[in-house]
Amino acid sequence: MSDGYWRRRPFAPVPSTRLIGIDELVPPAARAFTFGAGPNAFRMFIVRSISGELRGYLNLCPHASLTLDRDSGEFLTPDRDAIFCRQHCAIFSMLDGRCFSGACEGEYLHPIELALIDGWVCIGSRPNDPPESGGAAI
Repeated sequence: MSDGYWRRRPFAPVPSTRLIGIDELVPPAARAFTFGAGPNAFRMFIVRSISGELRGYLNLCPHASLTLDRDSGEFLTPDRDAIFCRQHCAIFSMLDGRCFSGACEGEYLHPIELALIDGWVCIGSRPNDPPESGGAAI
């Protein structure tokens, strides 16, 4: 369940915003998305685990509030089974965003709700809203 923090950030995308076609994200994979420009740009990423599960997170390390990928677009460990912070070498679970190794061990990435709508991975509804028409919460 989302903590909702990301919705209060400048340039946060609205529910149903299309991100990527599901077939374009072959597991295991990660993809970055930016909305807006400059220092207040909204930066997020989605991951798709080897089992096909999708998760979205704010691209912000809980240790130092820097981007996880250092603007490289690379979010996964070499074996592609976890999220890797390139700033401080912290490692996070793909499925719940919990840091299990590194400077912020025990802290979590800020989750972003996703929905699958007509083959598109989209920004999901608020946690207590029903899924968008034609889509299912992921």
